[in-house]
Amino acid sequence: MQDCYLEPAGLSDVAALHGLCCLPDVYRFLFDGSPPDRTLVTERIERSVAGRERHGFGLWLLRHPEYPVAGAVDIADGAASRSRTLTYLLHPGLWGRGLAFRMAASAVCKAFEDPDVDLVIADADGENAASRVIIERLGMSFRRVTDFSLGPGVEYGIARCDWGPDPVPALLEMRGILPAFDCFPVRIGGQFPPTGSLSA
Repeated sequence: MQDCYLEPAGLSDVAALHGLCCLPDVYRFLFDGSPPDRTLVTERIERSVAGRERHGFGLWLLRHPEYPVAGAVDIADGAASRSRTLTYLLHPGLWGRGLAFRMAASAVCKAFEDPDVDLVIADADGENAASRVIIERLGMSFRRVTDFSLGPGVEYGIARCDWGPDPVPALLEMRGILPAFDCFPVRIGGQFPPTGSLSA
């Protein structure tokens, strides 16, 4: 889908992204069952803008002809050393089209372009079966049970030395950055390809 792509979030996107986050099907799991305050969305975009020069870091918005902000995928600093955390959301009107998986896979690929990142972590509420399916399709492995406000959840992770998804998804174009890529860095000889070796 040529009209569907990812680009860095900017402060002009606060209203649209906040509106997306306030949809009941979106905030049900992602924001502990309550619509988020607009300030929370603003602060996350501000952190992303401030860190835009950092490779494999930031909040990316899905642009789609049907919605001004159709989704978002966030790569943030993880608690573990040399790690990133993955969070994503998608407009319910686009569910079932494989876009959440493609967004997440594109972000994981981008995270591993940073040579200082060895692990990407994602978690899901225990009842969020759809998110767990996406996480497992990415090639992530179960790490531990976690506790959230709505109850128990699970944490998964994928390391640089792990296999990526099979089959490989069609990655989304990530505009406004270099280098571009169009292949998921699946493990080759036990390692992800080194930074800069992805196809352009």
